[in-house]
Amino acid sequence: AGAGQVILKSKPGAKLYGKGSGPSDSADFTSSYEQPLLRNGRVHSPYYFSTAGYAAFGIGHVGTESGPVMKESYKTDGEKVTWTYEGDAFTLYLIPEADMSEAT
Repeated sequence: AGAGQVILKSKPGAKLYGKGSGPSDSADFTSSYEQPLLRNGRVHSPYYFSTAGYAAFGIGHVGTESGPVMKESYKTDGEKVTWTYEGDAFTLYLIPEADMSEAT
C-alpha cells in the first residue's frame, strides 16, 4: 500500500468548518485537524468547508483482512491545508462554493 500527501494553499485567516459530531464538538465547529472516527456517539469525517470559498472531501482506501479502512486526515497551519493518506487510492473532491449551506 502506498502513502502520500496533497497540499492546498490556503487564504490567510481562512477557517475550516466540519469534522463531525460528538459531545465535545457542539461548542466549536471549526477544525484544524481531522481524521475519520466512528465510535458510539461520535462520527468524524474527512470533510470541511473553508471560508476561502470551497469545500473538500477526501476518500482513501486501505484493504485489510477485516475489510476496508479509511486512512486519511487533514490539518491546517493557517497558510496551507495538508491532506495525508495511506492506501491503494486517494480521491480528493473540491467543491467551489462561497456559502457553506450550498457546499454540503
